[in-house]
Amino acid sequence: MLTIAIAVLAALSASAETREWRTLERDGKPPLRYAMLLPDAFDATRPTPVVLAFPPGAQTAEVADKALAQYFDVEAKRRGFVVVCPIQETADGRFFASGAAGAAGDGSEEPVLALLDHVSAQMNVEGGRFLVCGPSNGGIAALHAATTWPQRFRGVVAFPGFLRNADDEAVLAPLTRMPIALFAGGNDDPTWLERTERTRARLAQLGAVSLDAMVFPGEAHRPASLDGGVRLFDVLDGMRCATVLDTLHDAASKADGPRYFDTFTADAVFIGTDATERWTLDQFKAYAEPFFAQGKGWTYEPKERHVRVDGACAWFDERLDNAKYGATRGSGVLTRGADGTWRIAHYVLSMAVPNDKAAKVVDVIRGE
Repeated sequence: MLTIAIAVLAALSASAETREWRTLERDGKPPLRYAMLLPDAFDATRPTPVVLAFPPGAQTAEVADKALAQYFDVEAKRRGFVVVCPIQETADGRFFASGAAGAAGDGSEEPVLALLDHVSAQMNVEGGRFLVCGPSNGGIAALHAATTWPQRFRGVVAFPGFLRNADDEAVLAPLTRMPIALFAGGNDDPTWLERTERTRARLAQLGAVSLDAMVFPGEAHRPASLDGGVRLFDVLDGMRCATVLDTLHDAASKADGPRYFDTFTADAVFIGTDATERWTLDQFKAYAEPFFAQGKGWTYEPKERHVRVDGACAWFDERLDNAKYGATRGSGVLTRGADGTWRIAHYVLSMAVPNDKAAKVVDVIRGE
């Protein structure tokens, strides 16, 4: 047991050395202290996924240190993420303690926005937007930040966390377009479980495209299943994959060929709705680029999406809506390259035919 304890202490000490404590000085305003985790061989000019991680509890440096060691240090470094963790240095001065998004009051919002601007000026934030997450009070702060500045974020993980203003449809609407993950322990306080579930149900009711929620049976307030960060960073990587898919659809709708095809790997395969449509990337370009050159694209609006990451591969399926073809489905695989970028290696677009109409569709096809 002593050997194990020493090994754990050594690991925590080593992980602490991978992060830096910095101070953001602000003219005429209190400084903001934050921890910064940088991957090896960090290049500030290269697009890098950046996570804004709010600490739990009183959100002090002490609790931040423990949370960073527990969830972030090892996996962030291994996967090439930057993690930024702001702290509070006043008694009971938690971020966003006042409640409603956008509300003035405790002054805890302004320094966070200043930090986002500061980090964005210091490095190339992948996609121009942050991922945001946190355990417990950090989860509440993460959801609040995303509702306050939805244009700055592309995914939220709260473990656990809830929205204090879950009845405000206008506030929640932007969250329905970004991936949201809510995790809780089954042995948590009933109030936390009820409010987390209420947040999930409300987002689902409003048509959230990507909503992942799980209660881990028998686990405590901060689920042990997330310890070490592997599962957490799989979710964060899945949110990066969702950004790639969003870029794919946005570029197609704007007939932006270069941006569209940059979402694919060099050896990608695209399978269309026609039985003859199995294209390599070069063949797909030959088909699509003449349309894009005329400003003609296609619009598929995501209605529901699921992404599962395992190592350097991710599997996805998404329910789409198209003005001409109605309900369709996209599915396939993304892979993470040596540079850490996710791209689509295999995409299948298919018609979503209701079971009770399938026979008629087959008859029509055979009739031709």
